[in-house]
Amino acid sequence: MNLTSFIETPRRMWDGLSDRERRLVAALGAVFAGLLIFIPLFLVLQQASSTSSENEEIRKVLKEINQNQGILEKRGAARRAAERRFATRAPDLSAFLEEQGQRVGLTVARTQPQPNAEVPGFTRRGVKVDLPDVPLRPAAELIAAVENSQYPVAVDEIQISHTQMGVDRFSVKLGVVAFDKHPEKESAKSEP
Repeated sequence: MNLTSFIETPRRMWDGLSDRERRLVAALGAVFAGLLIFIPLFLVLQQASSTSSENEEIRKVLKEINQNQGILEKRGAARRAAERRFATRAPDLSAFLEEQGQRVGLTVARTQPQPNAEVPGFTRRGVKVDLPDVPLRPAAELIAAVENSQYPVAVDEIQISHTQMGVDRFSVKLGVVAFDKHPEKESAKSEP
């Protein structure tokens, strides 16, 4: 089959059509050609619009991150400070409380060690402190000194009872805890 016979067959068919049929076939061809042109164009424009909206969302997120850079830096600094704080092991809690009590003018004589507890990544040590018949201000200063310490310690329980009406004397009971970070294992560091 040669090229001329391949072209001749559709030409004969076209010549055999009436004018009305020719117009219908031409309209059908125009519609088909339009579809061949406009469908890919529509799909490309749809993809471009989708990409544009994704880019806009990314721009918004980046702008929000940029606007909150100060907050993120403060959070990072707070996290690093906490890591440094937990890297330092707290001293014996009874001795620590006696030292802090002397600084604020209190005698911390009665402490009761609590059993250690294992929490994820830490050993939690605790001690109960009984401060009978003390002024409120030094007791509050002791609590602040514990909370603001360089060590990973915290007051987790406070009980204050007024012992004498009209006098600045209180019975204060505190629960103080320290968190000792477990050493990281070499195998945990090497894993991704």
